[in-house]
Amino acid sequence: MDAKLAEDFKKDFNLKLQRPRYLDLQEINALQLREIGISDFDIIRTCTKCSVIDSEHVFRSYRREGGGTRQFSVISIESEVH
Repeated sequence: MDAKLAEDFKKDFNLKLQRPRYLDLQEINALQLREIGISDFDIIRTCTKCSVIDSEHVFRSYRREGGGTRQFSVISIESEVH
């Protein structure tokens, strides 16, 4: 990302970037969840590009394969039934 975008994120999310022009999107998502009162969540830090089991890549990766791949994430919020 360019320097201006990095500055915008630092300002908007009150971030201290660990590396110049690198965003930890998982941490930003965690901050946003905490801000709205959700504290019970898990962050899976598995790299979708690098993860290998038995010489096979675990995930498809746009970064590794250069396109033509699809992934999605799901957020489920369960409400208590009374």
